[in-house]
Amino acid sequence: MIYRKSSKKISPELLLLLHCVNLNMGKEKNHILLPQSVNWDLFLHLAVYHRLFPLAYKTLCSLNNPAVPAEVINALQQEYRQNALRSLCMTGEMVRIINSFEENGIQCLVLKGHPLAFKLYGDFALRPSKDIDILVEPQKLEKAEKILKEEGYINNTYDFPMTPRQKRSQINQLKHYNYFNSERNICLEIHWKIHHIDLGLPALSNLCTRKLEIAGSMVPVMADEEWLWFLMVHGCGHKWFRLRWLCDIDRFMRQSNCLDWDKIIFMANKSEFKVILHQTMILLKELFALPIPAGMKQSVLHDDKAWDLAKTVINKLVDQEDNISELQFLYLKNLILIINYNLKLYSGFSNKLAYISSLCKPIGQDYKLISLPDSLYPLYYFIRPFAWLWRRISIARGNTL
Repeated sequence: MIYRKSSKKISPELLLLLHCVNLNMGKEKNHILLPQSVNWDLFLHLAVYHRLFPLAYKTLCSLNNPAVPAEVINALQQEYRQNALRSLCMTGEMVRIINSFEENGIQCLVLKGHPLAFKLYGDFALRPSKDIDILVEPQKLEKAEKILKEEGYINNTYDFPMTPRQKRSQINQLKHYNYFNSERNICLEIHWKIHHIDLGLPALSNLCTRKLEIAGSMVPVMADEEWLWFLMVHGCGHKWFRLRWLCDIDRFMRQSNCLDWDKIIFMANKSEFKVILHQTMILLKELFALPIPAGMKQSVLHDDKAWDLAKTVINKLVDQEDNISELQFLYLKNLILIINYNLKLYSGFSNKLAYISSLCKPIGQDYKLISLPDSLYPLYYFIRPFAWLWRRISIARGNTL
């Protein structure tokens, strides 16, 4: 696991976590797993942070190695059991909401979550999910919101009245709203866009979908190629700060022998984000030893931009380990790194311009800070830079207290 153009070394704890994932997939069963020196507190933190604790628990239990402290197994077992119980509740709620939507004529599909866990692992408890992600058509959003309100869900994205123009701006800029049901303690996101960027996918009504049978109901999801491409863009957009996303794609690819790579490459080219496809393949090769598909191997290996972005991700993973005991960090510096990463990621002048433009547009927090009538809406463009800077400074101060 030596990655190109980088001098930083992966720690024994992260290496152990990666081995747990690989061993859980049935590879290298007789491999000597444990490094000589493991910081078990750091390992537990990484397993929980990267949402890989169920796979770590399953693997370490199966090894029955006395070198693994009992308290580590017990801590992982507790996390696993809590997640299993929560997954059971969330699966039932997902099915209930989907059925309610469909009964009211709302076409929808589930983007990740428990259907993905079922497809990849055959066990909901092996892939933690913090919320339920459901995609609806934009014109059905208001109807879906009404149903959720009747079911006891509160919109957490904005908790203040907005003018018609502010609402239109929110819809154009965001891709989902976040809802919370305090009685069931469940978070739910309603998406009206698959992603902020154009993934080269058709609208929901024309999207290639299929259904998985879960808890006695048929749950709609994307077809494999569209689903895999979405997972790549989603993880890349978050700078892969959780290894679980790469683990999902690794397993997706290993289990799917008939993927139409020409279709995936076409979508990547159409959206001008082929670098995302290449970066994902590099990370899977370097961290999970997954071979690059033959049809794109040469283009991936010679994509210096993708290698540079992959190096940024891996180095960030290592930095997280180095600073794991420190809650303080340079927020503004990290923010600059994220913006720089995104500018490298966005190919083509139009995509870069759209990203920069998105940073300048007013958001809900600006509307909440100062309430203006629609006739004065253009003033938000002047308010936005000062409000943005004030929030960042406040956050930075909070992280250094």
